[in-house]
Amino acid sequence: MKPETPAPENPGSTISYNNFTGALLQTKCSGCHAPGMAAAAFFTFNGYASVVANAGRIKQAVLVTKSMPQGGSLTAAELESLSKWFDNGMPEQ
Repeated sequence: MKPETPAPENPGSTISYNNFTGALLQTKCSGCHAPGMAAAAFFTFNGYASVVANAGRIKQAVLVTKSMPQGGSLTAAELESLSKWFDNGMPEQ
């Protein structure tokens, strides 16, 4: 069993989609990856299920090549927390 990683805004809780990742992706990704937008051809942000279904692509673009978010960036803390979320099995809650 992997140790729990605290959510950045609540050190007593584990990083989850509901307390960190969803808001991060909504803020940083949904502007281009929303239904009807050009980047939706690659990935459409539409909640937890869409993120899990595209996890490999998201992880590659954000954490490995750092090519996303286009025209912006994530802080070192955001990158670390997102990486830990992936490593912990992408918990929803």
